[in-house]
Formats: sequence, C-alpha cells, structure tokens
Amino acid sequence: MTTRLPEKPCITSLPIEIIWRIFMQLDYPSLLAIKQICKVFHSITNTRQFWHDYVKKLCEDYEMTPPKEEIEEYNEMELERWALQ
Repeated sequence: MTTRLPEKPCITSLPIEIIWRIFMQLDYPSLLAIKQICKVFHSITNTRQFWHDYVKKLCEDYEMTPPKEEIEEYNEMELERWALQ
C-alpha cells in the first residue's frame, strides 16, 4: 500500500477573483512578466475587463489623467498600451 503525498498548493488553483486581485496590485513590468508564466495567467491578463480595471486603478491611485476617450471605448490592447505610459 502506497501513501500519497498531499499536492503542493498552487496559485493557479486559487479562484480567478483572488488571482485578479493579486495582479491588480502589480506594477506594469511585473504584469508583463506574469503574463508569460503560464496560460492561466496570460488568459486572466489578456481580457478587456482586466485592463479596464487596471487603468481605472492607475488613474485613481496615481491621480493620472484618464485616457482621452471613455475607458469603455478602448479594447484590451489599447488599454494595455495606455497603462505602459
């Protein structure tokens, strides 16, 4: 009879909402790095909603001027480029 070792906890096993909250605390270079770690992280950070919330948070936290158009008018790539500024 063999004894199975418990599986090690993995961040990807956390609910998406928790991972999302963690990622929202990262700076832009860290987000770029995290996108390359695994497909799960890439898919989370490759959505329009993620970048919408990230840009909105940047504007609030750093008193940045929001994009010229309403944030809702931008797609995820445009929002990601704006966050790079």
